[in-house]
Amino acid sequence: MSKIYISLLIKKITLGMMKLLFSKSSIINQAHESVQMALTTHKEIKKFKDLSIKNYQDLFYHFSPIPGENEIKNLYKNLYSISRKNTEFKISDREFSQILFLKKKYNFQNKKILNFGSGKSGFSYLCKLMGATVTEVDLKNKEDTYFDKDIFFTNDLTILSDKKFDLIYASHSLEHTTKLKETLEVFSKLSHTDTHYFIEVPEGNQDLQNIKRRARKIDHIFYFQKKFFEKIFDNQNKTDSFLNLFDNENLKNFSERHDKNNLILWTNKKLNLEFIKNLNYK
Repeated sequence: MSKIYISLLIKKITLGMMKLLFSKSSIINQAHESVQMALTTHKEIKKFKDLSIKNYQDLFYHFSPIPGENEIKNLYKNLYSISRKNTEFKISDREFSQILFLKKKYNFQNKKILNFGSGKSGFSYLCKLMGATVTEVDLKNKEDTYFDKDIFFTNDLTILSDKKFDLIYASHSLEHTTKLKETLEVFSKLSHTDTHYFIEVPEGNQDLQNIKRRARKIDHIFYFQKKFFEKIFDNQNKTDSFLNLFDNENLKNFSERHDKNNLILWTNKKLNLEFIKNLNYK
């Protein structure tokens, strides 16, 4: 057993004894639950100990072999369940920053928004306030979608294939998917001639450093480089097309308050399906 696991086990035993003495203490009960979840997560992460990290054409790094979808679902369920249980609904600072930028550029009234990786639904709520209709896709359970019954929710992106969206929003979600290529192909099917994309992911090099610092074997599946987002969209320059990429160098053009070490994409260009279909990482 690792030192981390033994330390967590000791904490669990100590807190278990304290629960017997102070059974009504919400602080002790929450701490015990958090330690139990950390133990479970530690066991899940050990399953990925034999994975390696590969560089795909200087476009992104990824874990290899790509873990199975059910394995990742179980891992993320343990990583995020305590957070979701303790905070049912939240508009994050990041989402406020994103919406402040977007509302200057985009009219949300009567638009159809796809929120891929909706988390605690904060961005969905802000879109609804501005008159949009929102569809959420996330790994969470349906009952974890708390605030608005009018929002359509699904775990399966592919069931939306007969729909078209005006804005496809994916904030800190693409790095988690086990099916990057397939997800982008579905995004293309869900797009029309004037679909806009807002995508934010951690900056790949910094993200890999964070994993080493935390001594965690796996956190995200993909670690993106800026060049990847320049490649996956059509490079034809139409008169009304744009592709804005923000990183630490030009972050002030996006927001004065946004977190550093992220890649932020805002575009109305079409996805480059030919390039996406030729992605061949393993």
